Amino acid sequence: GFLVGAEVADAYAAGSVFVLPSFTDVMPNAALDALAYGLPSVLSRYCGLDEIATAGAGELVDTTVDDLERGIRAILARREAWPAMGAAARALVSESLAFERVHDRYEALYRELLAR
Repeated sequence: GFLVGAEVADAYAAGSVFVLPSFTDVMPNAALDALAYGLPSVLSRYCGLDEIATAGAGELVDTTVDDLERGIRAILARREAWPAMGAAARALVSESLAFERVHDRYEALYRELLAR
């Protein structure tokens, strides 16, 4: 259900992993929040967060039952890596996906375009 304030932080703190098998949610806030809280994640390719796999923050899956199961099993099998995955998730958000970083990239793109 809908959570606000400390309830959100408590929910993420109580979790071990985050799974979002979305077909339509491009750049989902829930996934960004989970990553920012350091939860290793299993996300569908529709989420637009392909970088979780290369950053070591989680598994990227297709939206089939078999692929979703594979991603969840892969995360569960790597329980000892969860702290490192959580650190990678937090770093990914703070270094690449935080509003300020995205804003900086847009601003640089606009400057480049205006300079042409």
